[in-house]
Amino acid sequence: MPWKKFVVFVASIVLLFAIFFTATYAQDRDKKTKSGDDRGGNIVIAQISDTHIGLARAPEASENLRKIVEMVNQRNPDAVIVTGDIGEREDAWDEAKKIFSGLKPKVFYIPGNHDVTANKPQSLGKWRADFGNDYYEAHIKGVTIIALDGQLMGNYDNFNQKKASPLSQDAQQESERMLGWLFAPFVWLLGVPWSQAGTAGGLMGIKIILTELVAYLRLAALPAGALDPRSTQIMVYAMCGFANFASVGILIAGMSALIPERRDEVVSLALKALVAGTLASGLSGAMIGLLPF
Repeated sequence: MPWKKFVVFVASIVLLFAIFFTATYAQDRDKKTKSGDDRGGNIVIAQISDTHIGLARAPEASENLRKIVEMVNQRNPDAVIVTGDIGEREDAWDEAKKIFSGLKPKVFYIPGNHDVTANKPQSLGKWRADFGNDYYEAHIKGVTIIALDGQLMGNYDNFNQKKASPLSQDAQQESERMLGWLFAPFVWLLGVPWSQAGTAGGLMGIKIILTELVAYLRLAALPAGALDPRSTQIMVYAMCGFANFASVGILIAGMSALIPERRDEVVSLALKALVAGTLASGLSGAMIGLLPF
């Protein structure tokens, strides 16, 4: 076994578990910490959502937003996150941006279904031209927040439908590109070359958000050469598990029915179980990455 691969493998596993236990410790510490100061050393983030500038049935939307900007400035937060439905048209975006320019803290934007449409890529292009990327890392006083575009996770064009419509091919590609960006560092730690990490990360994101069945179907449909044989084997084993949001829902619903008095405890542990399950199957993939090909 080449010593370099062994060192990278050990370092990757230590890093993964360090991240997991550090996050767990921080959550537990925050719960136990009692402080008389409402703000203390915490980061304060204001959220502004659904401004709907230009909506015909909300003619007072612009004036209301100006009042909100004044209120936010009075509270002096560390950052402001604007989430969704900023305006109904591009000229409404321009008006909203002028109003938002009055905010003193740094502002981060995330689109809503009135801003971009998953099945109309041109709307996404216009958003990126006006507001920048729709998924990114936000750095606020040493803390990193991952911002994702929810419009790339499903088709929300028709609210009257009982079932969500499938994404168009272009929207599906954008969605997989976003998931690939999010999970690329993780699969790289498992041994996938960085040049293929975007593709492999997209598969891992599909596995976690949907199910491993869909991810395996997507893996089988990849064009030749998208992943080399070694990366393919890593992903086959790394995706072999039930750590996905559907399983989290089953876990919470099933355990809450069996032990309703401990429902809060089950809910608090569910996402931790998702992370632990992902790390466990990822460890299997990392072991495959150590084998010679």
